[in-house]
Amino acid sequence: MGGRGALPDEPAPVTGEEEDHAHRRGPGLPRLASPAPLEVLLHRLNRVLRGWTAYFRFGVSHASCRYLRHFVWQRVIKWLRRKLRRRTWKDLRRRYCGGRWWPVTDEVRLFDPTRVKTIRYLYRGTKIPSPWPGTG
Repeated sequence: MGGRGALPDEPAPVTGEEEDHAHRRGPGLPRLASPAPLEVLLHRLNRVLRGWTAYFRFGVSHASCRYLRHFVWQRVIKWLRRKLRRRTWKDLRRRYCGGRWWPVTDEVRLFDPTRVKTIRYLYRGTKIPSPWPGTG
């Protein structure tokens, strides 16, 4: 320990239990350093993104979907850049984004959350029946 009180100079040692927990992530998304191909990552991400947008399409704003789109794009690109360290940005875009900006393979394309139309709850006003009997 040194420096400014509560900020350690070195990371805390990893216990056996924490290490075991890190390896038991289950059927979720692969880790960033995973050797899985991009196609597998996109299939898993698409399943999660479609489920999330289907559930929240009634209550969230389009801005939230834009934020999610930006976040997922950044994470996939960082994953690609970490996996393929020696490739240039131009090569990554050409090979894994089809020469454009959105990650795509021959079989699957990264799901775009902003393409899901957000629906607002309809105003029902007087159509909602009153639970109390009418007076008068």
